[in-house]
Amino acid sequence: MSVYNGNILTRIIDPIYDSINFKTEFRLNAPDVAYLSNMRLTNMGINSSVDPNTYDSAVGAFCMESIQLYDGNVLLDQILNASIWNTWRNINTTNDANMSIESIIKCHRLGYMAEGSATYSATDRLEQSSFQVKPYPPRTDSNKTLPDERGLALFDLKGFLPFLDTIMVLSTKTFKNLRLVINWKSPQQLKDLVVDRTADLNTLANTALVVDMVQQADAVNSLTNAYKGHTWLALENDRVFVPNVTPPVDATADQDIKVLVNGFNNKTLHRLNVVQTPLDETTWVDGTDTEWGSNQTSISTWNTRYQFRVNGSNKLPRDGYTKRNQRLAQLTESYGEINLFPTQNFTYVPIMTPQIPSVAAGQGKVDYTAVEILERVNELQLIYKRTGIHGNAKLNQALHLNLFGQVSKSLEVSGDTYRIFYS
Repeated sequence: MSVYNGNILTRIIDPIYDSINFKTEFRLNAPDVAYLSNMRLTNMGINSSVDPNTYDSAVGAFCMESIQLYDGNVLLDQILNASIWNTWRNINTTNDANMSIESIIKCHRLGYMAEGSATYSATDRLEQSSFQVKPYPPRTDSNKTLPDERGLALFDLKGFLPFLDTIMVLSTKTFKNLRLVINWKSPQQLKDLVVDRTADLNTLANTALVVDMVQQADAVNSLTNAYKGHTWLALENDRVFVPNVTPPVDATADQDIKVLVNGFNNKTLHRLNVVQTPLDETTWVDGTDTEWGSNQTSISTWNTRYQFRVNGSNKLPRDGYTKRNQRLAQLTESYGEINLFPTQNFTYVPIMTPQIPSVAAGQGKVDYTAVEILERVNELQLIYKRTGIHGNAKLNQALHLNLFGQVSKSLEVSGDTYRIFYS
């Protein structure tokens, strides 16, 4: 059923400050109105001097470094390392939704279909290369950057900022000076979001904010008086540096990292998602092209093991996560369906490689780790282990373990004021 009627008006809001490759700010401070939380951005994308150029298949047209929602100088919500988190959200979408909707409005190439007919060798063995997994539909147009004029994205803020996802309306009688601030990627960072890195790249200057608002005085007063506050799961980010591994000649070397993570102390932590972000550019760049996933996904490492100690006790039984499909199973338990093709969480599976020739570079690029903490954290220790292999730059490189955790926050209204606190 549609919520639109004569009391709800749709407005396109232009920014009060707009600088490509730097920052855009929108103001939502019309007096005595109520903004619906279903805010969305239009005309987001990248302008490339090389035409045609294409967005990275996993990232699409998303080119934010961070996004913040303020009321005056009060921070209501934010997402840091936004492009890394949004790439995960693209992958954490059903295959059907990516094929039919998300790939079009976000300009990525996720969503796959197996094509062909099964054939057999002379020994009656199934030839796996006879049915290939490919992005479907092909999407050769919607994945292109500008000036092709087709690579413009529509982005839903309500589904991205948890504060907006858990509130129905924002009345300017309560939030008197709403500001949405977007920090864009720099030209150098944009090279990791497109295939052809030789191009001169810029974010777009005409990104606009579309909002629905209630202006009728009685309705605004009713919505304002009914709102007494709410609780949401804010997304917070911390990061651990893992140095590179240097195994001896023709050998392997184990790495064991134990580190205190302080970013979630004195907060009730729900789900935690660990993204293994690569730091060696040569491992995601092939000549002048950016490989699938770039440095925006979570790469696989060899013999990866995780344990999480919360308030002095191991969160996982025995040795923790020791197998990659064990981690994938827990990932789907925690976050739902993951849109990956065979071998994307493996470092090497030779018999499967011919099955995915069109996206073979994506092997080993979707290897996330999730754990449900579900308690208040006084001390969080991350234990990470891997094995380096001599001469393998991808497996031995330095990493950032980007930790995205959902923590409980609450807003409580008292008269004409409110307070925000960790709950």
